[in-house]
Amino acid sequence: MATTRICPVPANFGGNTYLNSQNEANVLNSVTDRRLDTGVDLSEAGTVIYLDLSDNPQLTHLFVKGVGITNISLDTSDVLDVSSYSVTDAQGNTTDWQSDGFQNILMPLSGSPVNLDSLSATITGTRLVEIAGIDTRISLDSEDRFSRMDFRRVWRGSVEHQTITGRVKRVPPVNSEPYRWELDLGIIHLNSVSPQSILDFFYTYPRFCMIPEYSRYPSRVFTEATLPQSPLQ
Repeated sequence: MATTRICPVPANFGGNTYLNSQNEANVLNSVTDRRLDTGVDLSEAGTVIYLDLSDNPQLTHLFVKGVGITNISLDTSDVLDVSSYSVTDAQGNTTDWQSDGFQNILMPLSGSPVNLDSLSATITGTRLVEIAGIDTRISLDSEDRFSRMDFRRVWRGSVEHQTITGRVKRVPPVNSEPYRWELDLGIIHLNSVSPQSILDFFYTYPRFCMIPEYSRYPSRVFTEATLPQSPLQ
């Protein structure tokens, strides 16, 4: 099944991720800032990343984006040998889960959803770019529920500038912010999930995490997303 997941913003975002232990001096913002040019180098022996989940202790998956990652071991006893990791779409075709030089791993937790105040992940490899504790609240079968799913890549904050010679160039946003995605989504046939439950979710979480068809688009895990207009209007 091609599943689209709608979730709260990961609980380990906003200063709740640490290197090696939960200590103010060890706060690791570079793996939750949603930028691709930041992160943390990993040792071959493995680096321990500590996720404080006390703001939302329910967890279904761990999303890891990185370079050269070979192994992920969690203190829940879940272990992933990346050499055997694979992704297939709803038709059984193999999907390339590496894109633009990054690995995009969505690791399910056994017995999920599980309730955890914290999670320790020992990650072996070259570089960790993003790590997010995912709490799936709404699951939709993309093969059955959607009338459309159209992506458009945008460079938010960039400015088009016309020079005196008549040339046009685009000035990038500050802080080397990467391209983002806009998603035009139409949902139909909500038999098992009521429209009101989806609206109630967006009322509660105007900023949220969305994973539209990971089995087709592994690199498009939107750990922090928002609607173009607030549902409260």
